[in-house]
Amino acid sequence: MISESLKQLYIEENDIWGKPQTFKGINFYPIKTSQTKLKELLFRLFCIPKKYIQDIQIVKMSYLKFMIHAGFAASGMNQAEFLSELTLFLEETTKSKNVVLAFNREDNPKDLREVKWHILLDSVRISESDFDIIREIVLVQNGLSLRYIEDYNPQLEEKLSIKNKLSSLFTFKDQVFVLASFSNKTTVEIGEYTMYQFKHHLARVLAIQEYSLYRPLEASGQIKLDGGAKIANFYHLADVEGRYDSILINKDEFVKKSKFLNDSSIRQVSH
Repeated sequence: MISESLKQLYIEENDIWGKPQTFKGINFYPIKTSQTKLKELLFRLFCIPKKYIQDIQIVKMSYLKFMIHAGFAASGMNQAEFLSELTLFLEETTKSKNVVLAFNREDNPKDLREVKWHILLDSVRISESDFDIIREIVLVQNGLSLRYIEDYNPQLEEKLSIKNKLSSLFTFKDQVFVLASFSNKTTVEIGEYTMYQFKHHLARVLAIQEYSLYRPLEASGQIKLDGGAKIANFYHLADVEGRYDSILINKDEFVKKSKFLNDSSIRQVSH
């Protein structure tokens, strides 16, 4: 899901073909499925949520400032390691030969949070606010979203982890070999997919298999969906927006299906 502000400069079709997104004349290239180091850096550097910390000063910080002064610890790094890893990530994903992180020394700030950081990418100056835009570009072009990251909740995360374990978690290795098998490709070919392409191709393959399995049963009357719904085709798949959509219950649906809450005598007593 792309924010309204990003839609003005983001070319969504580029993600289908694995082309880069451009910001301030700089190309940001998507990460390939086989680029293990870059994938690790993506999650360590760009996927640290701020909002769950519930500190207004941190929430108001730019993401770059947050990471440099506080967030790096959540990635298991010290500040020097973070700066080094961020430099490496930007070099690889922009193909820039000269990446420099710096701050304005002449401002004489009274507080570290007042320090204004910037990045030079081959002499193009990237401000803290620019970096917030770049972060969203990098997340979206690699199949993620700001909402998915900022929805993080420690309690719900634990419940999601338990659900995944109970449902025999579909590992990355499983995903690669399933996609390779059903699409008649080698793992080397799958490794050339961008993360975005991999995610969406795999989702289509699984949807086609599910449709092929259940649609004949539905047509013959052997199975029926609740409320007269029909098994959806695989031509359009809705993007999963929420991090915990698979474990959260819709309140309206819960009330509708609950016999206790729908019992007229109970409603009368409650009045």
